Amino acid sequence: MGNSINAENIRNVENVEDMENINIKVKNQTNNQNDNSLFILDAETLSRAILTFCLDGADAIMYTLILGAPNASSIVQKLRMLTVILCEKYNAIGKNENMQLELLLDEKNTDVENTSVETDVENTYVENTNHYENELSTKENESEIIKDDDYYKKQTAEYRLIKSIEGNPHLKILEQYFHQGLISWGYANANNSKSLITLHRSVIRWCMRLSHLPSWDVQKLISWFTVGGSQWIIAPNSKYWPNQLQDLALHGQWAPPLCLWGLGNPEALIQCKKPIAIVGSRGCDDYGREIAGRIAYDSSLKGHTVISGGAMGIDAAAHWGSLDARSVTESNNTTSGCTVAVFAGGLNNKGPHSNETLFKQIINNGGACISELCPNTTPIARRFLIRNRIIAALSSKVIVAQARIRSGALNTALWASNLNRELYAVPGDITSPHNTGCNELIHDGKAIMICSFSDIESIYPTKHAMPKQTDVQDKKADEELNRNTLDSNKLSENSESNYENSADSSSYNLLQKYILKGIAICRKQRITTTMDAVYNATVEIIKKDSRLCKTKNISDNTSNTTNTSSTNNTANTNNTANTNNTANTNNTAGTASVSSINIPSIAEFSGIITLLEINGVIKRNNESLLIVKK
Repeated sequence: MGNSINAENIRNVENVEDMENINIKVKNQTNNQNDNSLFILDAETLSRAILTFCLDGADAIMYTLILGAPNASSIVQKLRMLTVILCEKYNAIGKNENMQLELLLDEKNTDVENTSVETDVENTYVENTNHYENELSTKENESEIIKDDDYYKKQTAEYRLIKSIEGNPHLKILEQYFHQGLISWGYANANNSKSLITLHRSVIRWCMRLSHLPSWDVQKLISWFTVGGSQWIIAPNSKYWPNQLQDLALHGQWAPPLCLWGLGNPEALIQCKKPIAIVGSRGCDDYGREIAGRIAYDSSLKGHTVISGGAMGIDAAAHWGSLDARSVTESNNTTSGCTVAVFAGGLNNKGPHSNETLFKQIINNGGACISELCPNTTPIARRFLIRNRIIAALSSKVIVAQARIRSGALNTALWASNLNRELYAVPGDITSPHNTGCNELIHDGKAIMICSFSDIESIYPTKHAMPKQTDVQDKKADEELNRNTLDSNKLSENSESNYENSADSSSYNLLQKYILKGIAICRKQRITTTMDAVYNATVEIIKKDSRLCKTKNISDNTSNTTNTSSTNNTANTNNTANTNNTANTNNTAGTASVSSINIPSIAEFSGIITLLEINGVIKRNNESLLIVKK
């Protein structure tokens, strides 16, 4: 940023109102795109990009303002007029270098080299998490953001700038937007004077940043924001916008991104209704890489999108696993899920550079690289923590494949819990520091433990990506390829539903049905379905049903005896006796099948398991028994 602020550069340009009529086509330089509408930048999207330039990260104050405004363009107009006034006042006060750093940057942690971010971001998790969860809240924590008036008035330069716009009609309109936004967001005390003080201080920061916008010429702005047309920008009004990001507004501490910059295929953000996030430490071992890659591979084969952060270690393994699945399915003329990388800086600063080949593969294979931050934004440590909320929000399930005790992946896990996403963790060797974070999540009951690869099958039991079928011949060829290539991956889809489909068949005797039910219960309780576990579950089911049958028999016999004695008082005694005998016979027959089942021996149990395997009802996967959909 320069040292001089010239109000004429902001005032002497085309009218801001012209922005409302923007409908500019951006040059298409990305791959795998057939939708030209993506590259037509409208006024709302451009205005949100400008407002993002004003921010230093996720900002609940700005989000509240947008909630109450008719559109983002109206906010840009008011801020631009206020920027002219503030620039003149700033120059009149004098260019105090300390003040400029405080107002223009407003960053306690200045930008650092990218290399230090890669190594230090995990170590900043514990120290910074509490700070970033408590700032910029418009609902509950304003007392921590705005100090008492004495402290506030000591900030002389900032105070004088605020006084210079106090009562300004443009600021008054912003206050109205803010008040309406607080009401829309469910804020109980929307008339709190401290809320307005928070807004005024934010407006000062936004305007001082806005004064350094590269240009106010619409064409030049679009070229700068899209890096010469190489990046697309989407806003909530786009058909490619992932609606699950709105869940961030329910959290109250942060806010959804105003817009998203992207490279690659924007459809990757919406083509899967249940994406999966796989996260973990940069410094991982071979065990962690194998786990992350295998989970991503299996999930992508079933058509699910894999979300991660594009970093080294676990993130890279997850992205590569998804890409490997895509290469397999493309050779088989089928479809698979893609992968999306979420970055903590501008996309022209995406890194690490060692993963550049990975990023190109993601873009060229139907995936996307996205960020909520403007071009040229440096990915400093605290922005990684803010970025993690987007990874969690985009996903329906979050898996921590391997994490150290201070890993930034634990911050993503925290976001997953706060956003009510299903959280899983993979346990590891307790003697290795690589696994302490995951082991702690499991120990504290914050995450569901993944015990084996068969558990992974239960996380996403169904496949939603259908084979490409051009004609009947291609369809048959695809089915044959799928059988030959993916047979080992077609394990249990849904234990309970498969059990119901199988057990309803009359070809199974009662003991076989009990065993199938035992497998289903073990999987539902996340118990590895070994022979011993299934046998114990089957025995418990038989015992439970036997107790229920005995209770039912006693109840039925008592009822029948009562009915007999009352009916025998009538004239037609012989008919009543015949009726009672028939009823008793039916009750006995109905319960005999259950009460006559004895607990099977281990040998008998093993024989039935073998028979079910031969008939293709169940399948072994290492030591686990899995029900195969018939």
